Amino acid sequence: MFIEEYLQDVRAAKYSPAAWARYISRIWLRGRADVSANPGAARSVLVLGLVFFALTFAGCVLLGMSHAVDTARRVLVATGLWLIPLTTGLVLHVGLLRNREGYSLSAINPATVLTVARLAVVPALCYTLVEGHAQAAFWIFIAAMASDVLDGWLARSMRQETGLGKILDPITDIVFGLALFLAMRAAGLVTPVAAALAILRYGGFLAGGFFLYVTHGPVRINSTLPGKIGGLLLAVIVGFLLLGPAYGAGRFGYVLTPLARDAVVVMLAAGVLHGAVLGWHNWKHAEDTPEKVIRAHFGAGGRANP
Repeated sequence: MFIEEYLQDVRAAKYSPAAWARYISRIWLRGRADVSANPGAARSVLVLGLVFFALTFAGCVLLGMSHAVDTARRVLVATGLWLIPLTTGLVLHVGLLRNREGYSLSAINPATVLTVARLAVVPALCYTLVEGHAQAAFWIFIAAMASDVLDGWLARSMRQETGLGKILDPITDIVFGLALFLAMRAAGLVTPVAAALAILRYGGFLAGGFFLYVTHGPVRINSTLPGKIGGLLLAVIVGFLLLGPAYGAGRFGYVLTPLARDAVVVMLAAGVLHGAVLGWHNWKHAEDTPEKVIRAHFGAGGRANP
């Protein structure tokens, strides 16, 4: 969590280790106060974590029945360990569960649940990809992309935008996209160049946003039309790459797969260039407005919240 009034003290102290230690301590105390002020929201997050683990267990049973018991066990353990810090972080940020009018919500809303679900399936996606369970990986990817579309639609159409969702959505897109391409590289589905470009793209956005927020103040992330179109196209291409190993595509796949691999490299390279130009622009104009705007796109197929 970034809290501007606390960051001002960190800047005044020239980012010293002691200043960062005080900042973390104040964040912890603030999170505890938010939980005390809104215990219903905190309980809903804990229940959500338990529901996700139960669903993971059910999915692992199905995966194990398809002669992948060892992979199912690894997915279950990794997801359980992943859900612990994820749930803890969400509980400490229940103060951001506020609607457009600024009123606290008594429970986590459906749009944010879908965003968290996309983050929760990262271990399952990685293990199924790396260990060769292509059909499971394909459907996890499809479900994640569907959640990316649905959470934005719910947030806009049902007026469910929250401060937590606006922060969590781009972070989720970064983590999901980076994990996806690294796992695809480990599975031999993309080239080393594509993996390196993915690290530059997603890591660059994360580091750039962190730098601007810490050094200059609040950052608002907006999506752009080229980013949306590029993200959709990249998601379709990745879907084709996952479809071939999952179900085979005959001669069509023989032609499509190498073309899709090359297209991924081109799209990621364009994303890195786009991000570098926008990052330079935002850095040069960081003092122009009280709230910096990063117009970018993070996900393999989604969008940053408006």
